[in-house]
Amino acid sequence: MAYPLLDPKLTADALEKQLLAAWKHERLFEKTQDAARYGPPFVFYEGPPTANGRPGIHHVFARTIKDLVCRYHTMLGQGVTRIAGWDTHGLPNRLCRENVFKYKTDWESLSERIAYWLDYDHPYITYSNDYIETVWWLLKRLHEKALLYRGHKVLPYCPRCGTALSSHELALGYEEVQTNSVYVTFPLAPDANRQLVIWTTTPWTLLANVAVAVHPDLEYGEYEVNGVRYIVAAERAAHVHVGGKPLGAAPRVAGYRGRELVGLKYVRPLEVVPLPQEGQRAIVVAGAFVSAEEGTGLVHMAPAFGADDYAAAQQYGLAFANPVAPDGTFQDTRWPEINGRLVTDKETNRLIIERLKHEGRWLETLPYTHSYPFCWRCDSALIYYARSSWFVRTTAVRARMLEVNAQVAWHPPEVGSGRFGAWLENNVDWALSRDRYWGTPLNVWECDAEAEHREVIGSYAELAERWGKRLAKDFGHDASGAGGDRRLVRFRGHALRPVALPVRAPGRLQGALSGRLHLRGRRPDARVVLLAPRDRGHRVRRARVQERDRERARARRPGPEDVEEPGQRGEPLGGDRGGRRGRRPPVPARPEPGMAAEAV
Repeated sequence: MAYPLLDPKLTADALEKQLLAAWKHERLFEKTQDAARYGPPFVFYEGPPTANGRPGIHHVFARTIKDLVCRYHTMLGQGVTRIAGWDTHGLPNRLCRENVFKYKTDWESLSERIAYWLDYDHPYITYSNDYIETVWWLLKRLHEKALLYRGHKVLPYCPRCGTALSSHELALGYEEVQTNSVYVTFPLAPDANRQLVIWTTTPWTLLANVAVAVHPDLEYGEYEVNGVRYIVAAERAAHVHVGGKPLGAAPRVAGYRGRELVGLKYVRPLEVVPLPQEGQRAIVVAGAFVSAEEGTGLVHMAPAFGADDYAAAQQYGLAFANPVAPDGTFQDTRWPEINGRLVTDKETNRLIIERLKHEGRWLETLPYTHSYPFCWRCDSALIYYARSSWFVRTTAVRARMLEVNAQVAWHPPEVGSGRFGAWLENNVDWALSRDRYWGTPLNVWECDAEAEHREVIGSYAELAERWGKRLAKDFGHDASGAGGDRRLVRFRGHALRPVALPVRAPGRLQGALSGRLHLRGRRPDARVVLLAPRDRGHRVRRARVQERDRERARARRPGPEDVEEPGQRGEPLGGDRGGRRGRRPPVPARPEPGMAAEAV
């Protein structure tokens, strides 16, 4: 039987819509599903879009490819499960949930218009309890295989807001600024007359120094001035000054590649931060990220305040020290005058410079112009800061992933061996946790007395069993029916504390803790306690917002008056604590929440 001719009077658009209408009338999608229902399964879950943004033309391209794959497997007689999904970022309440579906109709219309067949009647939604319980089940399986662990991830961080920023958010706030940089000496341990010279734009990070990185293939020289040999990259000698004169003009008494420096020990610049017993410290290591474009060709390493620093710490087993609290102030140092001070306050950095001068470690302070990231929310400068994070040990299966990837018929082949293959080869462990007050709560309970004593709950039934009570019918949902409010919470003072826990209003914890443990607040919704800061005795304290704001306002972005001219006394504010040369910025800490409730 011949197919009927197309009506030449109809446009391509009209013809497509006519065909789509016929398919819809015939329920063609449902019929293809029924016809292959008992075939070999091919399960396809749509990578969920966020429906609070409109679809674009690039989505047409991606969805066309995915639809081709599903149709191909249907033609093979397989039962293809086409499940739609919505990524809601775990949004906590009804208002947010309504907002996240603002453009839901647009997405469904796009899919229908391009004949992208999906089951929108039974979608998975990332804020639903069913979805969250599935994530719990998966995380427990990972834990049982020793693939889930706690570590650190260095991220751009706003101490004032108390939040890490994504790469997208980071791109919103770069500006050209001028701050101070400082040159400091690190005497070698066997011979104090041989001194490494480092350059940093963040003097405050020197307190947490544990290593110095050199490039193994760079040429380094020793230049003698008044009986002291200063070690810098040969290309940078003319740019480093000792006593106001270029180091390159002094006699060069030795030269070698950076690899000959690796393993040498030195004296740390400021011995005011206690280091843990484990881990190497005050040692020269190799770093491919080091360059001779700026500075001295030697980079001081503080693993808590730089991504390259932290990676080197993992690679070489360096000690990890973080003397900076989440609010951006120094804590628990052996230097009382510095404790409690904002790391980027001018007076803080002035004190550090003065101490370096007093101990004979300072060489020079110079102004430095560079691109500097600021928080798009509050306009405060950012720091790079190691946040506690949970990781999936994907590197444990890297070899297997590469093996499987080699068996895939990639078209074109260079995608599998190039872009995707390179990504697998350079795979790092996946940091899956986030510092948010909502989202899928992490189902890990930790012991206060022993950090490695952990319990991972894999289902709501298991949670109820461990708690000894049946979970409420509205478990995970706001008692007023406004939707669940899941926040990352920690409670101290008990044998086991939840790393994260579902919470429900008004002010009651749902499950997982003793029935007598509750929140009591001075406001109708005692959930504000989850935002309340604690003092070092873990007691909830009232905030002094205005006083702290005024203090931090003084440490905001530097103006011309903050920059030291050559020959003046230094008052650096900190600058770009990047990979190869200097350090990325620090600055204000967040104001604490207003009136704190009490935790009982």
